[in-house]
Amino acid sequence: MDAQLADDVDQPQKDQIAKRMAPDTKIILCGPEPGWLYTLQHGNKSLGVIDNIAWSAINAKRNLQIPVVLSGDTHHYSRYSGNDGVTQFITSGGGGAFLHPTHQLEDKVVLDPKDRNKSWLGSRVTELKLKTKPESPHEDCEAAACYPSRAKSLELLKGNFGFASLNPGFCFLLGAIYWLAGLATSLAGLASARAASLRHELLGLHQAPGKATAGLSS
Repeated sequence: MDAQLADDVDQPQKDQIAKRMAPDTKIILCGPEPGWLYTLQHGNKSLGVIDNIAWSAINAKRNLQIPVVLSGDTHHYSRYSGNDGVTQFITSGGGGAFLHPTHQLEDKVVLDPKDRNKSWLGSRVTELKLKTKPESPHEDCEAAACYPSRAKSLELLKGNFGFASLNPGFCFLLGAIYWLAGLATSLAGLASARAASLRHELLGLHQAPGKATAGLSS
């Protein structure tokens, strides 16, 4: 599905699901963003956009089912299980790009059926769990369904402190750019102050003859 820059899905995409899917079809719904990970972000509509097209499948009255909701955008793997015992919310992003951490992922994501941007098909799913088994009915387990693991994610994060030793040339380049940007800002401030000073001086010279003439007239 194409969310058109976080807007509602257009009608042709809804028709694709509602009219062309065979009865009893199990759908893997692919969306642009894992909105279930962004429910705590104020004003984020990602989950609502995907939910909007999911309703098209339900309203088709053809027993269409959505057992898997798949997205990228965030560069890691994670799988949350809905408390309906069926729906899996999977993030699998990257595509050769840099890796995003997983240690910050919540064990549980609570949805709000009263908020269309924080709900899934009304109240059909109200809670998502990260620590579940991959096979149905997705019972609870100790291991979080994510890659890299949380321990590996924290280990990779520590590598940021050694970045300067791993790539000193890039650090010097950033330092030089920062210094030049600071220098340019300082020079611009000095030039602005000098221009303001000159304006005041010129204004003073312009007003001075008028004052002198007024004195002679009196």
